[in-house]
Amino acid sequence: MLSEPECRVLSSVFDTLLMDFDPKDAVIYLESSGLLTEDLAEKIESKATRLERLRELLRIYRRRANDCDLLISYFEFAGQEHIANSLRTDLEHVLDGYGAPDVVPRFPHHLRLRKLLAGGVPRVFQHVKRENMQMRVAKLLRERADL
Repeated sequence: MLSEPECRVLSSVFDTLLMDFDPKDAVIYLESSGLLTEDLAEKIESKATRLERLRELLRIYRRRANDCDLLISYFEFAGQEHIANSLRTDLEHVLDGYGAPDVVPRFPHHLRLRKLLAGGVPRVFQHVKRENMQMRVAKLLRERADL
């Protein structure tokens, strides 16, 4: 599932996609790459207008993809460099706005954490500080040691 900033970038380039892009060719590419199943491809291709096909493709892509790299690679493959460049620059701008641009995530879990933080998802901490509980136990032990 795409992060919130990536979904916003896809929404911002929707008008460009509507003018310059027909989802029928992308369905074949995305199906061969393993993102779409035959059922999903048929669901997209069964839509009557290009607008409906585009909306359905983006809806499914937002739910099934982890990032926009596959869509960008399709646009480069199809010779639509202006859409690929627009997506790439918008994504870099959005993702770099939330963190230091000189820090590049090296591992997939770092990239996922960066996307979650950029999307406003609260971080789950894996440890609990028990300072107050430890202080109460220490105080209780000191009191009982004097008995």
